[in-house]
Amino acid sequence: MPNSDSTEAAARPVLHKWLASLIGLVGGPFGLHRLYLRQPLWWLYPILSLPLIGYALRQVEYYREWAFFGFGLIATLGWLETITICLLPIDKFNERFNANARGKSSGGSLPILVAMLALILGTVMLMSVLALMMEDLFTPPGG
Repeated sequence: MPNSDSTEAAARPVLHKWLASLIGLVGGPFGLHRLYLRQPLWWLYPILSLPLIGYALRQVEYYREWAFFGFGLIATLGWLETITICLLPIDKFNERFNANARGKSSGGSLPILVAMLALILGTVMLMSVLALMMEDLFTPPGG
């Protein structure tokens, strides 16, 4: 009787770099890219980010809430991981994520474009959140 683990590993579908990068761009703050790539602790992102953004959005000035700041940090971390995936050479990507897959992912220019967009989104989010946090920190009460 063959080992079921080796049969399952041999029948694993190919994980595509371009799809992982697009999922990371859209769902990076919620860890969807980690779920697609079958990475451990993927569930940590939604457990942290969903309650934070849920609490912040219930407030009148949600962008001034501490929860929005926390969500911004988690979102930036997700987009930073997306940039890391996008800039990973295709050989290393296949070695890490497609070692036991039926085929290999091919390279292309889409992950580079996604990396640029993720860098822009992450920078805008981080700078906006930091600027609002510093404004609230240094504004006197009632002023």
